[in-house]
Amino acid sequence: HLNEFVTTTFTGRPAFEAVTRQALPSTGMSFTIPKLGTAPTVADADEAASISTTGMTSTYDTVNVNKFAGRNVVSWELIDRSSPAFMDLLMTELRKAYEAATDSALIAAFTASGTQATGVAATAAGLQSFIATQSAAAYKATGGNYANKLVASTDQWAAINGYVDGSSRPLYSAQGQTQNASGAVVPTSVVGNVLGTSLIVDHNISVSGIVDESAFLVAPESVYVWESPTTQLRLNVLTTGEIEIALYGYLAIGVLKGGVGVRRFNLA
Repeated sequence: HLNEFVTTTFTGRPAFEAVTRQALPSTGMSFTIPKLGTAPTVADADEAASISTTGMTSTYDTVNVNKFAGRNVVSWELIDRSSPAFMDLLMTELRKAYEAATDSALIAAFTASGTQATGVAATAAGLQSFIATQSAAAYKATGGNYANKLVASTDQWAAINGYVDGSSRPLYSAQGQTQNASGAVVPTSVVGNVLGTSLIVDHNISVSGIVDESAFLVAPESVYVWESPTTQLRLNVLTTGEIEIALYGYLAIGVLKGGVGVRRFNLA
């Protein structure tokens, strides 16, 4: 056998680049985040007139902590009598599986808690309408957070690469063009610029085609991810002559402000 190892699994967690990341609190399987209930107000007041009073109140959101874990069972013979590269490859694949599971969980949170956008066509004009209207809507609804991260599926990426204007000139993918200034997207990079937003292509978005939830416009300040370091465990099983190898970590996802900072692509 050659040392080359053929794999079809992806590495990386693209959607994590669109959110705010922090260390997980050291204890507890849930925690709360205080949030504003009623805001105080200020109004024009005449001399000697009563000053308006609105008492500020607060509530809280509860965020759950989830464990993500994977396990493999291998024989002592395989560990003792095979190339050391085997264990390196096994741990690499476990880490890639952890990344895929946690990134998919974040996408699921976008879908479950985000705000459905107004329906648009599966065209360049539809994409422009989605970004223009939903970025403004997110800014207004969140109280000033910019939805400047466009998390898109590979099918959306393919479509964006192929969008042209009325004269069949590429809108995003031509190099050095001056006719169109819509952004810059190329087939050799999963990041780019689309109408002023940062494009992040995520292979873990599972839907096919230019359909609902094939793209998300995200304000990073409205989505938080808290994560622990991953832990590796190895256990010798004496009765069977095997070794159990596990990789796990803890993750909490908070889509805050009622999900108004995440706008879900909606096909009309």
